[in-house]
Amino acid sequence: MAFNLRSGAIWRHASAGCGSAAAGRPASSAHELASDDHKAIVRRVLSLVVLLDAAKEGAILTSDPCLFCPDSHFKSSKALAQEFAKQYLSGGVGELVKHLKTLGYELTHSQTALHEYNFRLTSLASDLRDGARLCRLVELIAPPAALEKARARALKANKGVLRPLTGLLRLPAGSRLQKVHNNKLALDALAPDLDALARGVDAF
Repeated sequence: MAFNLRSGAIWRHASAGCGSAAAGRPASSAHELASDDHKAIVRRVLSLVVLLDAAKEGAILTSDPCLFCPDSHFKSSKALAQEFAKQYLSGGVGELVKHLKTLGYELTHSQTALHEYNFRLTSLASDLRDGARLCRLVELIAPPAALEKARARALKANKGVLRPLTGLLRLPAGSRLQKVHNNKLALDALAPDLDALARGVDAF
């Protein structure tokens, strides 16, 4: 979807009711300038939120970094937009996200524990316990056919299909049950290859 970041439509709809208290009377040049600055700031902030949301959802960066800091109070574009409206807009703007959606600017990104997970492997003794890194490793080395079942499950659960195994992870994996679930995802994907390997060993 192409976004017109210079459009004034975002401001006109999202800031309805935020006009001058002296509506209907000629405003001073200073007031008009302040009003124009305010509109420009709001328009650019909302444009930036829309742009970053679309960029993250489209995964345009190969490294795919997190959009929000792990310790941020806000972990979704919607929450950020609503807080901005609450703090800096007045006059009964209402649900800002709905106003944006009517203009075709739908905010969809929500950062989860999976987005924040560090898949770097530093210790074989401890880093594979929760199953997350093992699932990511299987995604990278397993043949596509081995991931078809997981891909179908991820699609059914609306988890996306770019990462069929890690999309089904239970994170953070603090309990044994969650760790077992995560490791089982990886082992189930490898099961056909492990069976073939076992038959080969027996034949040898």
